[in-house]
Amino acid sequence: MDGASYREGDLATSEEVLVHNFKLHGLRLPIIHKGWFKDTLADGLPKKISFAYLDGDLYDSIMISLENVYPRLSKGGICLVDDYCDTEINPDGWNYLPGVKKACDDFLCDKPEQMSYIYSAAFTHAFFRKH
Repeated sequence: MDGASYREGDLATSEEVLVHNFKLHGLRLPIIHKGWFKDTLADGLPKKISFAYLDGDLYDSIMISLENVYPRLSKGGICLVDDYCDTEINPDGWNYLPGVKKACDDFLCDKPEQMSYIYSAAFTHAFFRKH
């Protein structure tokens, strides 16, 4: 379901890389919750969220993120998902992480929200607004 483009460990990063990238661009460091999504999101999120940007790359990471973010998302809040590719809409889109779309579609199948595709050349994203 996650495709065959990446091997285990290919998508890993470190706290040092994160800190370096923020400093490189002169950005204030966020609060860092080091660990797996399943272990950090439940207690690491604010009670109310008006905007969420999910970049989990894999089915389980996106599903866990949606399960934790959605109940806290304010009415009218936006959830933007990186790497969501719908090849029916954009046959030339970057579809190397198909588990992202599947997780979003599975999660929202019984909810009133629908993903809205964002055209951004080959790279692909989508969002929904909480009802």
